[in-house]
Amino acid sequence: MIKLPTSSLNPEIKLALTTVILGLLVAISFALAKFIVQSGIPFFVTLYWQLIGATLILGLLSIIKKKRLSLAKRHINYYVIGGLLGISIPQLMAYSALQFIPAGLFTVLITLSPLMTFLIASLYERKLLPIYRFFGITIGLLGVSIATVGNFQVGETHWQWIVLALGVPLMLGVTNIYRYVALPNDIDALSIATGTLLSQVVLLTPVLLITEQHILPTNSESDAYLALVFLSVVIAFSYILTFIMQRMTDGVGFSQIGYFVTLGGVIIGAIFFGEKIGLSMILSICLLFLGLAISNGHLRTNNVTNKI
Repeated sequence: MIKLPTSSLNPEIKLALTTVILGLLVAISFALAKFIVQSGIPFFVTLYWQLIGATLILGLLSIIKKKRLSLAKRHINYYVIGGLLGISIPQLMAYSALQFIPAGLFTVLITLSPLMTFLIASLYERKLLPIYRFFGITIGLLGVSIATVGNFQVGETHWQWIVLALGVPLMLGVTNIYRYVALPNDIDALSIATGTLLSQVVLLTPVLLITEQHILPTNSESDAYLALVFLSVVIAFSYILTFIMQRMTDGVGFSQIGYFVTLGGVIIGAIFFGEKIGLSMILSICLLFLGLAISNGHLRTNNVTNKI
């Protein structure tokens, strides 16, 4: 199993650091995917090849570390269901909605995934989860709102596309709970990540053939192909971290990477597009970490362990 370079840190710091790193990786993947699509490679083809590239990288790592992919029925079910809920379905919904709604509005809607996860977890448990978790999630949502306020306009966006976009954080919430509850304990994160991505490549191949889309990306600049390679690397390692983190926290805790995805997007905008970062960003970062600490129980004197 691939180990984090933070193995000497205490669990609380390690979890916080993993949350930030994973959120930033996902933000980078969104930025790369947007660049690739704008360079002329269709979004479906981009999704397909980023999965193939990431699967090859993970497969190579598995060979180096002498890990065999489990083909047990229950493991295959976990690969396929988790991949559909967390990758293929929300990605297709997101790309469809982004054609009709502002990217800034979509980013803000995505930050609802921790709240969605909290509500779904409460339904699954058939009881409301501890109020401190809801309080922490709300603080995080406030932090993200401060970072993004004023950066988008709804305009004349039709409500049906906003509803479709809202389906993305809902699907992510369902995925967070499913992956935590059904997570197999007898295989490592590398194997789960490899199996999950491979399952989606297998499922998407006939879809591309049936829709008669060009499987090979063509008529694009060389920078787009290089970005696709980088995107594959980012996706590969983000999914290893995903399943490492699944064993570090529960579904609600994991969902908070969504806040750092948004924060990462703002930081990327500042670095590459010269967008200004003011005092509001500093306040936003402080609120995000405060919300993360509260919702994970790190600021409570009497911790209560919850399954979800």
